[in-house]
Amino acid sequence: MEHAPEKPLIPVRMLNEFTYCPRLMHLEWVQGEWQDNYETVDGRFVHRRVDDPSRTQPSIEDASWHLRSLTISSPSLGLIAKLDLVKGDKGRVSPIEFKRGKTPRVPNRAYDPERVQVAAQCLILRDQGFDVDEGFLYFAESHERVPVILDDSLLDLTHHHIAEMHQTAVSEVVPPVLIDSPKCPRCSLVGICLPDETALLQWHDETGSQPIRRLIPSADIKVPVYLTQQGTSVGKSGKRLIVRDHGTTIQEIKMMEVETVCDIYTITSYHML
Repeated sequence: MEHAPEKPLIPVRMLNEFTYCPRLMHLEWVQGEWQDNYETVDGRFVHRRVDDPSRTQPSIEDASWHLRSLTISSPSLGLIAKLDLVKGDKGRVSPIEFKRGKTPRVPNRAYDPERVQVAAQCLILRDQGFDVDEGFLYFAESHERVPVILDDSLLDLTHHHIAEMHQTAVSEVVPPVLIDSPKCPRCSLVGICLPDETALLQWHDETGSQPIRRLIPSADIKVPVYLTQQGTSVGKSGKRLIVRDHGTTIQEIKMMEVETVCDIYTITSYHML
């Protein structure tokens, strides 16, 4: 009797990427492409505390326990995952996935790629014999834990994406680019994927009747901030600089857009790293 070949173990993180954009997953997993941007670097910084694996392995029967950076896999699903945090409570376990940024103001308080990622982690834990009915997303900037409930709708969506991802992983055909998608400018691989350039060539080859979106190169330009008025002060809240005039907030600026802060009254400059 012949056994079906085992599926290759694909990281659950790639399932997140596939749900976000199948082309992104193919570029990273199949072609081995990678490029950092601000968000990927910031994401690693957010994970710094949970990337240190727990030194002790508690018994599953313990009343309450936590494990950091736990690697677990499911050959039947063809998935492997490094769980940021797993908490156990009286025999029931839940994975907690850490994310940068604030809690999104969308239905379910999370986007589908993140919800599918946590659902897949729960399925792996179930496949290993654990009792799991929900997971969590922890958004670092909001300091908020969002539950991800394993209802039928989410499980169907997760199984669908797992099957589609495995088909894409063995295919030599690169998935098509997204057209005019707001996802592309924030993607770290936009300079490798070239969605606008590829779409432009496709339009030109087909009919030439489609409007051409103007291509504008990105620029990593930071600007100095000058304090030119007596009584102004600058502070920090999260990842923003807050400029105040006698205690009243007059401007908020993203720190990633600031090169230096200059106070002309004290002739002092602070360089932002």
